[in-house]
Amino acid sequence: MKYIDKLLYRFPVLLPLQAKFYDAVDLLEHCIRCGNKILVCGNGGSAADAEHIVGELMKGFLHPRPVSPACREKLLFSSAYPVDENLLKNLQQPIPAFSLVGGTALPTAFANDANFEYFFAQQVFGLGKAGDVLWAISTSGNSANIIHALRLARAMGVHTLGLTGRDGGIMARYCDVEIRVPENTTPEIQELHLPVYHAICATLEKNIFAQQYTDNASTPFKMLASQLQSIQLIVFDFDGVFTDNKVIISQDGLESVQCSRADSLGLAMLKKKNGPECCILSTEENPVVQTRAKKLGITCFQGCTNKKEFLLNLLQKKNLDVSNILYIGNDMNDFEVMSILPLSAAPADAHPTIRKLAPIKLQSYGGNGAIRELCDIFLEINNGE
Repeated sequence: MKYIDKLLYRFPVLLPLQAKFYDAVDLLEHCIRCGNKILVCGNGGSAADAEHIVGELMKGFLHPRPVSPACREKLLFSSAYPVDENLLKNLQQPIPAFSLVGGTALPTAFANDANFEYFFAQQVFGLGKAGDVLWAISTSGNSANIIHALRLARAMGVHTLGLTGRDGGIMARYCDVEIRVPENTTPEIQELHLPVYHAICATLEKNIFAQQYTDNASTPFKMLASQLQSIQLIVFDFDGVFTDNKVIISQDGLESVQCSRADSLGLAMLKKKNGPECCILSTEENPVVQTRAKKLGITCFQGCTNKKEFLLNLLQKKNLDVSNILYIGNDMNDFEVMSILPLSAAPADAHPTIRKLAPIKLQSYGGNGAIRELCDIFLEINNGE
C-alpha cells in the first residue's frame, strides 16, 4: 500500500486532503531533483516536529540509502583524500534538509542584538536560495516569526509549504501548498501533523530513490518467478484477507463486512488472463462469505476447522502437488496450512508470525488491496515483466 493511502486508511478524517498530500510531495521532490534543499521551522511542539522531519530526510527513513556506486567509486578512489570502506559503509544518501530551530548561539545572539520575531526570516535570508522549499509548521497559522519567514521566502523565490490546523490563519495566504488538518486544539492538530509528515517523508524518500527500491522490491518476486508460474490454485482465507478483519453487527444481529472493489477487479483480470484457479477456504460458516464468493465467481469452502487436512484432501482430488498451490492468510489459524506450502502470502497487517512465515509479504492491508497486489504479481510474471 502507498504511504499516503495507508495514512488515509488509518485516519479517514484526512481524506479531503489527499490531493494536498501529493501536491506537497511534488513540491518537495521537484526541489530536491533540481539540486535544492528544504528548510523547516516551527515553534514549541512544532519546533520538535521540524527537527523530527529533518531527521527523517537526512538519512534513511523507512529504507536503507547506501551510497550510490558512482559516488562510492569517486570517494573511494579520490586521488587527494581517498575515503576508507568503513566510512562509506556508514554513510547514507540524504535528502538535503535543514532545521531552522536548532542551536543556541545564533538564536540568543539574534534575540539579544535584534528581534527574535525575525529569527526564522534571518535564516531564510542567509540560507535560502530560489528553488528551495521552506516547510513551515504552525497549529494556529498566526505565529509572527513563521509569517515573516514565509513572506521573505516568497520574495526570494523560495517555495513554501505550510502545515497548519484550525482555519489556516494568516500564513495560509503565503503557502504554495497548505495542508490544514481538520482539528482546532493544538494537541489534536499536532497529533495529526506527525502521521501526515511521516507519510510525506516516506513518499518523498521512495520517489527520490525509486529505482533503488523498485529493484530491491522486485528481486524476491523475480527469484520466485519460476515457482509462481507453477501455481495452479490460489487459496484465500476470507476474514482479514478479503476484509479488514472487522465485522459490523446490526441491532437485528445481521453481520456485514467491507470488501475492496480493487480486489474484485484484480481477480477478474487474473481470470481473463487464464491465471490460476481461485477458491476461498474459511473456518466459519457465514452467508456473507458465500454471497461474496458467488459474486466473484470463485468456489467457496466453509466450515473448514482443520484447514491443513482439508487442503491436502483437495489437492488429492485435483491431482495437484503442494508446489502447485499458493495460500494467502493473515492470522494464526492459517499457520499450520501455510507451514506445509513452499509459497504463501500475507497482507501488510497480518499477524507478525504469519508475516515472517510467508515468502511473499504484501504491502497492502487485508480488505484494502492485498488481493489486488497479489493478482498484479501474477499478471506481471505472466506478461514477462
